[in-house]
Amino acid sequence: RTCCSASLRARLTRNRSHLLCPPLAACSTVLLLWCVWHPFMYKQVQNVEFIMETLSIMGGLLILLSHLSISMAKRRRLLLDSFDATSVQRSEVRAKQLGLAGRVLLVALFLHSGWTRSHRFLNSRVSSSATTIAPWMVWTMDGALSIVLLAVVALVVMGMRSRFCALLMASVNFLSSIYLHPFWMYLFSSSRYELPEVMGSLGLGEKMGSYPMSAELYASHQRYFFFQSLSYSGALLLLVVHGPGQYSIDEPDPVELMSLTAKGND
Repeated sequence: RTCCSASLRARLTRNRSHLLCPPLAACSTVLLLWCVWHPFMYKQVQNVEFIMETLSIMGGLLILLSHLSISMAKRRRLLLDSFDATSVQRSEVRAKQLGLAGRVLLVALFLHSGWTRSHRFLNSRVSSSATTIAPWMVWTMDGALSIVLLAVVALVVMGMRSRFCALLMASVNFLSSIYLHPFWMYLFSSSRYELPEVMGSLGLGEKMGSYPMSAELYASHQRYFFFQSLSYSGALLLLVVHGPGQYSIDEPDPVELMSLTAKGND
């Protein structure tokens, strides 16, 4: 046992990547605190879409913190001959719970989008029987997208095919951010642009969308929303890299899986 512990310590000494875990954990905590303060700073507490996107980014940071906490707990377990096994085990359990919470928060924006589309789909159906009839193509697309979005959200929350679903959501979100917020197209323009209504709801004032603004100011607003969406894609990629954790269908706890297999064999 002593030789095995010495070999593990030597291996960890050669591999210095674990030294980055505490600084990365501290930086992730600072970013989490910034995300909490972010809606209050921009006076967006009542903006549901802004809150959901912020929660999704926080979910990605929680997944990263979970991975770093598990790595540090494993390092403590390997390096210390006489360690408090209960304390290390509790740290690992808390880290796994943190990953589960991050996975749930990560899909907040897509859940909001799916819920909004399903609500619009149902309202269109009700109004179509009355006087206002929505185009059948829009009605069909809203229904199909609602089902797809809610299904993908459910898969990520359960931890089933979550890496693929997160990669799909990150790709779609990245492409939509390029399409919706191409700020580089307005950097050297001399024209004036109307601020879209969606931006007027983001704490920029009710009158702001009622008159044209300079290309520089418009590009600044577009740049903010572009990088906000880009941050969400990065949060989704954290799930792709680190996985859903052991509280999931894809990566269950190996100890529990072995016990269930043993019971099945008996």
